[in-house]
Amino acid sequence: MVNHYVEVIEKHINDILSVTCYLAVDGYFMKKEFITPLLEQGLHIITKARSDSNLMYVFKGAQKSGRGRKKLYDGKIDTTSIDKRRLACRYSDEQMKVYAGVVYCKLLKQMVLAAFIYYCDNKKPEIIISTDTTMDTMTMCKYYGLRFQVEFLIRDANNIQVLKIVWQETNKSFIHILI
Repeated sequence: MVNHYVEVIEKHINDILSVTCYLAVDGYFMKKEFITPLLEQGLHIITKARSDSNLMYVFKGAQKSGRGRKKLYDGKIDTTSIDKRRLACRYSDEQMKVYAGVVYCKLLKQMVLAAFIYYCDNKKPEIIISTDTTMDTMTMCKYYGLRFQVEFLIRDANNIQVLKIVWQETNKSFIHILI
């Protein structure tokens, strides 16, 4: 199923890239098979990650001297108690707090921008990620939120199309159909 969506998007990639380089998708599409081919086409993905996603802090400390591989990652992120020294608070009000930073996503095997949105009534955050690590955090969250408005527009357009079909198939007025 995911491969079908990748093919559809790749078919229209030039049209999409002429408008934007971002694609906001549902959490269902947080799959390597979906994200990697689209990244290769130049399209950045914004999606929701699961609260138990394997995200890791990026190591920024001094490296040990000597032989061996340099340390790249510094432990898994515990979403119930994130390290606030490593992730900056980007937004805060009475209802929610947003912490964000560049982290390593083990599933995608790459660095991503992650926003951890904590609502006051929930201990587990919503995690929004973007493959564009230079993007502004709040812009990323806004783009992801706009995805829902597009879904409502599509639903409303389908409802209007159904009414048009009913209108065409009957010679009754809309008033009679709705009554």
